[in-house]
This record gives sequence, C-alpha cells and structure tokens, in this order.
Amino acid sequence: HSEAGALEYCLELKPAENLSSGLEAGLQVRYFLGASVDFRPRIGGATRAQGVAAGTLAMWKAAGIDPSLAAVAAGVAASQVMSFAEGSTKLDWGVEIKAVPAAASARRNGFQRVIDACTSTFKVAREQGADELRATGAAAVVGLAEGGILSDGRTDAGLNEYGAAVGNAVFQALMNAGAGGPGPKDQRESVCTALVTLGGLRAGEVAIAVAQAAKGAGRQARDTASAANAVLGVLQRATQAAYVVLCGCPGAQLPADPGAFCRAVLEPLNIARIHAFVNDSVYVQTR
Repeated sequence: HSEAGALEYCLELKPAENLSSGLEAGLQVRYFLGASVDFRPRIGGATRAQGVAAGTLAMWKAAGIDPSLAAVAAGVAASQVMSFAEGSTKLDWGVEIKAVPAAASARRNGFQRVIDACTSTFKVAREQGADELRATGAAAVVGLAEGGILSDGRTDAGLNEYGAAVGNAVFQALMNAGAGGPGPKDQRESVCTALVTLGGLRAGEVAIAVAQAAKGAGRQARDTASAANAVLGVLQRATQAAYVVLCGCPGAQLPADPGAFCRAVLEPLNIARIHAFVNDSVYVQTR
C-alpha cells in the first residue's frame, strides 16, 4: 500500500471486519509509527488521525485485547498524528488542533502541543470505548511525554521550572476535557493531580526525566540507541506509576497487572520521533 492508501484503508475499516483485515490495517499503522518513519512534517490532519485510530483499534480488537485497552491504544496512536496536524481542524470526535510550527518550543506556544496531545488522547480513547480512568491515565502520560520531547535547552533550574509548567498544562488539559473519572470536580482534580505528580513527585517530573534521559550528563551526542531506550524506560516506569494511581482511585475495578495498560500506551508511540529527538542538538543538555 502507499502511505495515503494504507491510512485511507484504515479509516474505512469497520469494527466487524475479520481478523486478517484488522491485522493488516494494524500492521500498516505500526509501520508508520515504527522506527522506519518519522512523520513529523509529512503526515497530519483529521483524516489520517482517524485512519490511524481505526486501524489501531481494529488490530488490537482482532488480537483479542480488552476493547477498553484497544481504545486507549487508538487514542494514543491518533495523538501521535494530531500533534503535527497542519492548520486548525475540527475533528469528528470534538478535538480541535491548533496550528503550531513543528520546530517551535512548547513554551513559546503556550504549551499548546502538550495540551493537544493530552486532550486528543483522552477524547479519541473515550470515543472509541475506553473507560474514563484508563483514558485519563494514558492522556496524562502522553501529555507529559510530549512536554519532555519539546523541552528547549534550559539549565537545571530552568528545566525544573519548565517541567512544572508542563505539569500544569497537562492538569488543565485533563480537567478541561472532563477527565479524571465520573466523580465530582474535587475528586477529578485529585485524580488528575495524582497523575501529573505520579502520586508524590514534582509536577511534570516525567517531562524533566525524558529531557534528561535524552540529553543528560554523560551521554554522547551520537549515542542515540541508548538515549532512546532511556527515554522509553522513563515512559514505561511513568506508565506503571500512573496505573498504580488509577488502581487507587475511588470505584476503580482494574486488573492488578499494569502490563496490558503499559503496552496500550507505549506501543503506539512514534518511536522514530523519539530517535529524532535524542539526535537533535537543539534540545536540553543538563549539567
């Protein structure tokens, strides 16, 4: 399939399609999200985001995965496309993506890309059938990860301030999207705060850790493989911690093992973009 043809096929795929169709669509999505393609400037917009969401959902359902987790994976995958949408587009699921230059820092654009990544993950996951808690947890991790990838070369003190601002942006995005579970506002605020701090760390600590893992002390400029693995390690631990937070929420009835949730959040990430991030000298170099 061509790039456009594969994504259009994913968009047209219906949930009732058979196993082979679901896997075929999903493999196309995984190809575009995998290490061989960095679609920062090339792929964006509502149609492609919808295609990625549909293809991911079909693949995960065809593999017999919990439908709620399949929807979480679809939301994460769609957010990876929508982070780079050109122009402002109103999507069917009610997420509006602002036009932001690809190279612009999060700070200079009011953390809009962090907000977009967080909001789109939550709303697309919910639209596709994810439960509120796991959609909220996934959105928090994706938003914090986006903030880390957009870090802009601050010193240690500046990076701490930046991380706190990312945490605040993620918290506001979650609250504005109606995330945090079905409870009253104060309960939702408590859940969102716990996710942004992972139950007790500084707000935005994940964004700080991603920046440090990518270009931290002792890392060689071209040591992209170990740096990318370090970033993914940070995100895996953050996702596990977020799941612990979710399990402790009022009324939560989630499996004790975080493994399936971690896969749903981490596997759809744009790995090529992480490799590009750790190999890009404009990002943070800590002391």
